[in-house]
Amino acid sequence: MFSAIGPAVIQEHSYRTLGIGFYLAEFLADRMFHRALSLHQCVILAAYVLFQTKAHIDGCGGESDIAIIRNDGSSGRIDSAVVNAITDNLSSIDAEVGSLLLTNADLDLTDEEVKDRAAHVLSYLDMLREKQKQDMETWKQFRGLYMGSPASLMEEADSYGLPKEIKPSTPQTSEDQQ
Repeated sequence: MFSAIGPAVIQEHSYRTLGIGFYLAEFLADRMFHRALSLHQCVILAAYVLFQTKAHIDGCGGESDIAIIRNDGSSGRIDSAVVNAITDNLSSIDAEVGSLLLTNADLDLTDEEVKDRAAHVLSYLDMLREKQKQDMETWKQFRGLYMGSPASLMEEADSYGLPKEIKPSTPQTSEDQQ
């Protein structure tokens, strides 16, 4: 992938953040990015960086797109319903994880109090994860019913709605065009 900053075009080997929210986006991405992240984790990280940057930087906002650009296979923009489901989950999780961080570092609490609070947070995170799964299932059904994608095609799509495999197109002959 390449980025363009002014007249300079730079080949990127991991990720690049640009724009008015650059500093916060870089801070967040630097904390969580490493080369062993899966594609799914990269999409989640992109959604998280967008969510936080739009929430905390004046001038950032509006609609955002996340796209997958693969060397092999299908590439494309991720449906906004998928990004919204991920973002809603991350928004709810963020506050809970923050409280867990503070709880764990508070040495005035007993080990039992920390374990109880951690168990409560984990229970809540499980509930949020189940809601996200339901949101994704609803999206798949909606996409299948209203977007003209029969269930057989959905089985061939990845969790972002992109085809798992690109089928080579066959050139049309003059007979096929008639």
